[in-house]
Amino acid sequence: MTSRTGSAEDAVDAGDARRRAVRAWVTIVALSFGSFLFVTSETLPIGLLSELSADLRVSESAAGQLVTAYAFCVAVGALPLTMLLSPLNRRSSLPAVLTVFVVGTALSAWSPGFEFLLLARTVVAMAQAAFWALAVSLAARLAPSGRQGKAIALVYAGISFAQLLGVPGAAALGHWLGWRNAVLVLALAGLLTLLVLAVNTPPLDGRSAVRPRQVAGLAARGRVSAAVVAMGVSFTGAYVAFTYLSPLLQRIGGVEAGMISLFLLLFGIAGVAGNALAGMLVDRRLNWAIFLAVGGLFGTLALFGLAARWLPVAVISVALWGLCGSAMPTTFTAWALRLAPADHEAMTALLVIAVNAGLGTGALLGGRILAGPGAHAVVWGATALLGTALVAVTLVMRCERTPGGRSAAGPHD
Repeated sequence: MTSRTGSAEDAVDAGDARRRAVRAWVTIVALSFGSFLFVTSETLPIGLLSELSADLRVSESAAGQLVTAYAFCVAVGALPLTMLLSPLNRRSSLPAVLTVFVVGTALSAWSPGFEFLLLARTVVAMAQAAFWALAVSLAARLAPSGRQGKAIALVYAGISFAQLLGVPGAAALGHWLGWRNAVLVLALAGLLTLLVLAVNTPPLDGRSAVRPRQVAGLAARGRVSAAVVAMGVSFTGAYVAFTYLSPLLQRIGGVEAGMISLFLLLFGIAGVAGNALAGMLVDRRLNWAIFLAVGGLFGTLALFGLAARWLPVAVISVALWGLCGSAMPTTFTAWALRLAPADHEAMTALLVIAVNAGLGTGALLGGRILAGPGAHAVVWGATALLGTALVAVTLVMRCERTPGGRSAAGPHD
């Protein structure tokens, strides 16, 4: 009798464990989809500059500042929101963050003018900063022992696919349905994600926050600070041009407006391949992966600036642009974690700040150049910044080596 009772209890315990595991992975997948939605919302204006400028009656360079303001808000909010939200229960705080995303995104779709849209996107940007403060650490806590890396990678996969597919997808929806309806689709998808998180997220208490002193100490390390600056300059150069890809294709390549979504789709498809290639290289040839990402983008933009007026060159350039540009987030994340193996959370905060500061600065600078010297100057300005970043990246990687010729962090090239 005792044996039967024990077997029944074991079966119940095993069933409960399976249900908890399923709910945990459902939550992690929802976090991945949430990261996809946030980054798609951040970069959505890139594919819809012409539609936004026409509807809101502003210039394309002004419309590009929607990306700038958003990125700066994420960069500014990353550290203080991490400190503020870390002690809170995840079951209540995450759905609250997604609620802000849904409301802010819906208000963006309703915006009567440019200033209102800018304000609504600022609200969404702060929600994104809060999301990063919670999502990655929660995924690691929910994952079974030994699977934390897979869970974190799954959350980051949402970022990669947003950068690869979110812009062309949003551009296609914007062309077919109008940009406001495309934004509403994001709000509805956010509502679905909110419901999944509200049902499945366990009532986990927060943990101690990353402290400013810890981040400052990490940033004071010479190699770390140099690498963070190099990453920021790389993303600045990338987004000087990428933010204005649509007008660059039209003004330099002579591409018709109706064909832009196809070029963005090509960019996304090539980006999937670039992300997969980076994923294969980072574990064994990280230095090569970084060099190929930054150096490849530098060469691609130079090719675009020289010969994009020929359609085959424009097509090849956009494909290479997607291939190399999509590899940068993956390779830089791996590099950042290699630089600070004992301070992953603090290093991730620095990386988020560097990436979003570079993104915002690039969009701002590109808009000023586009409105002034013009489209060709945008391409050559981006090329110059990427060339500078390539030199800086190479020097930092050389400094990582010990006198014996091996990295202090292990084999990587």
